[in-house]
Amino acid sequence: MKKYLESIAIVLLVLLFLPGESDAQANYEVRSLEFKGVQTLSTGLLETAISTYAVGGFSKTFLGKEPFLYSEDILKTDLKRLVRFYQREGFLYAGATVADLDINAKKRTVRITIQIDEGDSITVRNIGYRPFDTANALNPVIETLIQDRLRSSLLRPGRRFRDLGEGFR
Repeated sequence: MKKYLESIAIVLLVLLFLPGESDAQANYEVRSLEFKGVQTLSTGLLETAISTYAVGGFSKTFLGKEPFLYSEDILKTDLKRLVRFYQREGFLYAGATVADLDINAKKRTVRITIQIDEGDSITVRNIGYRPFDTANALNPVIETLIQDRLRSSLLRPGRRFRDLGEGFR
């Protein structure tokens, strides 16, 4: 019985210190980062919205660029960032998932493919201003201010809605 318990304790200790599947790739270099399903926004723009980046072998070896080390937690956060980024760009029902995680244990590298589902964009149908004070609604000064505001607005009928408010980028 004592030998049996010792065997179980040894197995549990070994399992405790073995890296899990996600830990095995931690600190592997990200060699490529690819986006699939992108139709409207550029992949370069998407890369600016996230922390994860890829450094190829040439850039690392000859240009001395520091590689980005893979982290499952950072990648999960980046997927959320991509969804929020798309939502600010007018795609309220966008999604981002890891389509492929190609791990090369021998070279200690990771190639990441992110699948983007843009969904339909929100399009501005029309824009209108109504003064709070209906007594001044026909005031020519107020009417001129409203028309100037409409002309200078970034919102335009027929265009995709974009949230350029505070906190953008």
